[in-house]
Amino acid sequence: MILPLNSNLSSNTSFNENFNTSTINSFDFLINLNLSDSDLTIHQIEQLKSLLVKYYKRFEDTLGRTSLVQHHIDTGNTKPIKLHPYRVSPYRKEIISNEITKILNAGIIEPCASPCAAPITLQSKKDGSLRFCIDYRELNSVTVGDVYPIPRIDDTLDQLQNATYFSSMDLHSGFWQIVLDPASRGKTAFISHVGLFRFRVMPFSLTNAPATFQRLMDLVLGGLKWSCVLVYLDDIIVYSSSFEDHLHHLDLVLQHIQQSVSRQGIQPDPDKLRAVQEYPVSTKLKAVRTFLGLTSYYRRFIKNYATIAEPLIELTRNSDLKSFQWTEACHQAFSTLRQRLIEAPIIAYPRFDQSFILQLDASDVGLSAILAQKLIDDDNITREHVIGYASRTLSAAERKYNATERECLAIIYGCNYYRPYLEGTRFTAITDHKALKWLHSTKDLNSRLVRWTIQLAAFDIDIQHRPGSENSPPDSLSRYPIDAAVNDDNNDDELSSSIISSLSSNIHFADNINLYKQIRTAQWNDSSLLPLLNFLQHQIIPTTDNLNKFYGLARLHRVIDGALYRTFRSCCSTDGQQPIISLSSECLLLVISASEIPRILQIAHDHATAAHLSRRKTLSRLISRVYWPHMRRDVTNYVRACTLCQQYKPTNQKPGGFMKPIIVSEPWHTVGIDIAGPLPKTRRANTIAQLFFDDVIYRFGFPVRVISDNEVQFLSKVFIQLCHILGIHHQCTPLYHPQSNLSERINRTVKPILASFAHNDSKSWDVKLSQITFALRAAPSESIESRPAFLMFGRHPYQPIDLLHPPPAISDYLPYKENLSDYRKRLLAELMPAYKAARELLDLSH
Repeated sequence: MILPLNSNLSSNTSFNENFNTSTINSFDFLINLNLSDSDLTIHQIEQLKSLLVKYYKRFEDTLGRTSLVQHHIDTGNTKPIKLHPYRVSPYRKEIISNEITKILNAGIIEPCASPCAAPITLQSKKDGSLRFCIDYRELNSVTVGDVYPIPRIDDTLDQLQNATYFSSMDLHSGFWQIVLDPASRGKTAFISHVGLFRFRVMPFSLTNAPATFQRLMDLVLGGLKWSCVLVYLDDIIVYSSSFEDHLHHLDLVLQHIQQSVSRQGIQPDPDKLRAVQEYPVSTKLKAVRTFLGLTSYYRRFIKNYATIAEPLIELTRNSDLKSFQWTEACHQAFSTLRQRLIEAPIIAYPRFDQSFILQLDASDVGLSAILAQKLIDDDNITREHVIGYASRTLSAAERKYNATERECLAIIYGCNYYRPYLEGTRFTAITDHKALKWLHSTKDLNSRLVRWTIQLAAFDIDIQHRPGSENSPPDSLSRYPIDAAVNDDNNDDELSSSIISSLSSNIHFADNINLYKQIRTAQWNDSSLLPLLNFLQHQIIPTTDNLNKFYGLARLHRVIDGALYRTFRSCCSTDGQQPIISLSSECLLLVISASEIPRILQIAHDHATAAHLSRRKTLSRLISRVYWPHMRRDVTNYVRACTLCQQYKPTNQKPGGFMKPIIVSEPWHTVGIDIAGPLPKTRRANTIAQLFFDDVIYRFGFPVRVISDNEVQFLSKVFIQLCHILGIHHQCTPLYHPQSNLSERINRTVKPILASFAHNDSKSWDVKLSQITFALRAAPSESIESRPAFLMFGRHPYQPIDLLHPPPAISDYLPYKENLSDYRKRLLAELMPAYKAARELLDLSH
């Protein structure tokens, strides 16, 4: 039973102050209400009328105000937003005047003096008439959001699965029954040719208005929500399993819903069944047979199916293409059958106490997924009913997949599309590709199928095979899918990992959507541009000694929509491109404040759509759109300093010379330092500077030179100043070439050894590190014959392995067997072969 009503809650105890609007005789209207088209008996109609007459005041045309909630607009410390009215024709001016008079007399608005002003706009309705609207986009952009939950319509409809009686009612101008907080009223001021007005109640166009209204309805309904009442803003439905219960529920609530509901099922918004509703009309024999395969599967639900489909069936009886003629009768049969597919009893409510069936198919051009359930009908026979249809076209890359990959992609598509129904429950997926039955048990899968198998692991899915001849519905939809761009508007809240990766790589592009507003705000925050803006916008004369120069500068600028533009007589780019904005013989270039110049350069050069092009091309992109002083110089410097351009673009300069090894003449002359990590934080938590000076400098002495990379720790003021005070020359390696740091290679050796010794106690690695470095100093180097410890100290360290022999006598150490001069000669002699080998390797790469 469908009962549309027009109601408001003005006589509810929470709605106590009425507007001065006209009323209708709701009592007489309800007495004479014609319900003969409903499914109710005469006795039930009389019972229902008695109930409605009992609450006849609920159906008055007067508006009330609720005391339960007030709407507040929080804009923080944002400056008042003032915009000029839009220019309109005399015809539209008359419409605006009439509408303002109407709502002014109704007490909806009131005249005001406010620093805010929003323009009026007239939007076309579907019937061609005009709707009076206020353009609150600027106000909404600075309003702090209210995240009160708004129910999903599909989740709401899913709750109606066991109900057989429904009534829907319409809240009359529900938003206007909520009082606007007096402190917020000035922010809603709108400007027109007849004056400045503000709202006394909550207008429709505010960003947080739906959340406030949903909060109100949840408060009014209390515990009734989800038990016998479903709410979506002012669209509300009362549902019951019996007529007696329904009368009791109607005794509590009055609301309206914009969905068509019947005892057999729902007739959703056409968008929900677009895959079938937009099934293309094709006059080819093969396409007609495919369509008949789809409709024939559900023929037991379509009354007089054979009669309706006869013109199409007759076409397929003769395979002679010359005699194939598409007639008006064929077109009528096609349209009728297509419509029957999306009507009850084929379409049914989802029953979450029953298992779901996901029918899938993939063709060379598209994917399809049909969600169904086996339900018991009124004749106690179990039949398969459709919950929803879905299909999409394949992308160019997806069409290159093999058959198994396309069929598996169909499963991924169906599971993600119907995730709200399938997640957390066991269901059956039916495919005509038999190989997918062993998808979870097969080990020989390519990387793409492995990734998809991991995604499907989140579902409790039983994949079953059905021959193609018995899988007609999804097969038909996959061969004639709707466009993917249209079908993307589904109810899936989660994007696939590939889509997320694609969006993440270009997420900075989304940040530029509000770029114009941000540049305009930056202009008003720029002290050098503020005098110009105030003079051109508010006629405020600045306090300056050279007013003539200021006036000359002001003549070169204009303020449009609160933004500052530079005017030029001619401002074509170097390639002849015309300016984006032009007025008669002038072109307008948006002025960029100093704080926004780096961002604009990044968009014009670094962005994926800018492609790191040359200085001239980057300048050409900017010069016809924006302006700031010294733009050519800034663009030149930015492009020359671009790291990626230097790394990857070819250069016309001569290649660099041969690299030279670092020559040292004595021990501890040059020290290389580097950071390895990340490592767990130890109890000692030493800093870089403290560690270097305590454990290195004060133990081994001051080196002449320290080489490090460009880590921030080595470029800190503390580290640089300490090196300067101690007379140590600090040298950084070239950018993107860490190989020139002496310690880089030793770190590659230390890391795996450290990991093997500290795996049981990760926070003791700093203790193990001392033992490891001792072992490396005492071991012979591969590039030189002597051990590092000997080259540093002129003697070999005594190690635990040396306990196998008696300790040497003291006389063996004194005097040294080699004097200092001989030791230095030996050191250089052993180092020179290493220098020579390194130089040959470096020269080969140049």
